[in-house]
Amino acid sequence: MKTLLVTISKGGVGKSMLTCQLARYAHALGLRVLVVDFDDQINASRALERKYTDNDVVATRLGLTATELLLRYNPDDLGPLPDFALVAGDGALVREFVEFARITDPEQNHSHMYMAQANFSSFLGDVANHYDLCLIDSPPAADIRVSISMMEGDAVLSPIQLSQESIEGIAETLQGQRGILRIKASSNPDLQFLGFLPNMVESNPKQREALREIADAVGQFLLRNEDEELQILPRRAAFADAQEKGTSLASLAKTNTAAREA
Repeated sequence: MKTLLVTISKGGVGKSMLTCQLARYAHALGLRVLVVDFDDQINASRALERKYTDNDVVATRLGLTATELLLRYNPDDLGPLPDFALVAGDGALVREFVEFARITDPEQNHSHMYMAQANFSSFLGDVANHYDLCLIDSPPAADIRVSISMMEGDAVLSPIQLSQESIEGIAETLQGQRGILRIKASSNPDLQFLGFLPNMVESNPKQREALREIADAVGQFLLRNEDEELQILPRRAAFADAQEKGTSLASLAKTNTAAREA
């Protein structure tokens, strides 16, 4: 099983959309797919449990939530392991996990974080033979949920918007306290950073200039295909439409011209 974390320290850049579309696409290819929703907004969980047509496949919830996975993991709670599965978010991780750090002494908090990482590592080991791909949707903050996922995972993908705010946040994403390159150097040398994926891209002078700035600063960290061609996702209403309906872009494209173009 390969584990891919979709993350960046900013909301509204398309992390949940990308997670869900990759999950549906991989499952349509015949892969056994597991999605873990670590975002308290639980957008990925909602989208993966909706269906637009009778042919759409919804993800089946496992028997524990994201909070239970990190804090109270028991393999007996997993239940059956379907080939398209979801550890759903429950909106409680910030309250029950992240805020714990603010009200306890450092030693107790360190123990709490170690337990969460140990639980997540055990979980991944328990399901590894049942799935080909595990996708993790992350919160818009570089907290312990993100660092645990990088410590235990195989790869990271970071959607970005072509704006000054995103450009300024790239360095933190790479080299911050819980940055991708720092985690790779200190805790998981096998972690692969697939790259930054520009999303919601429009063909206008402002965004072209922003892309040039990013390419000049961190061009080696932009997502490219096997031919070294830069990869982007254009701004298209069809992406949001597919997410809202709970379907894949490919399924929507069967009856929607705009989706076919996207």
